[in-house]
Amino acid sequence: MSTGTAARGHVRGTVTRIAARIVLILLATAAAFWTTWVRLVHDTWTGSSIGFVFVLPVLAVFSAIGLTLRRGAELPIHDRQTDLIVGLIGLGLSACTLGLLTPRYRYLYEMLHLDLLAAWLFVLSACVLLFGLRPVTRYWPCWLLLLAAFPPPYRAMRVIIGGGSVPAGATMLLFAAFAAAIAVGRTRTRAWVGAGLAFAVGCVVLVALRIWWPTARVLVYQAIPSVVAVLV
Repeated sequence: MSTGTAARGHVRGTVTRIAARIVLILLATAAAFWTTWVRLVHDTWTGSSIGFVFVLPVLAVFSAIGLTLRRGAELPIHDRQTDLIVGLIGLGLSACTLGLLTPRYRYLYEMLHLDLLAAWLFVLSACVLLFGLRPVTRYWPCWLLLLAAFPPPYRAMRVIIGGGSVPAGATMLLFAAFAAAIAVGRTRTRAWVGAGLAFAVGCVVLVALRIWWPTARVLVYQAIPSVVAVLV
């Protein structure tokens, strides 16, 4: 077997293993928090602003692609014992948050959504177990962006702006700007420029959406301007 053929086989095998692990994490998260996802879809469909939690993963994927493209050479250092310890502790915290804290504050569920915090811990811990602590911490800005799915900060910013569909979309543009800064931020200047351009593009899309489709659902105002801004 030639060196080129062996290299291509190694790349295909690596991509297959990574894809299989990602699918496993997604399936496990869907199964573990099935009730949460069903409730979120229902609330979003009935007009709640909670649908922004489905937009944040898209923004996080864009930012992760940017980080991956500029990743430099790294030493192949892996400590599976540390990965297991950190991952299992994280899963335990996720289970405690979902099984203990969420029922305790059930009367504040719609405001806090502690199950989303538990889901974030679950995904983070599962990634540590399957990919390792070092690769996961390399993408810490993306994980910080995903942590914004915990609703109180988003809702507080939306209330400060004024509430309604347009403020809901404008608040999402702040997260879109952060995602763009992560994606293109080889330097601080590039990060600020990327964030500013993303916010400007998002504002243009948001205004156009308000003029041409004023009766659109809240999710439309949250998703389209922010995703288009980062993609552009």
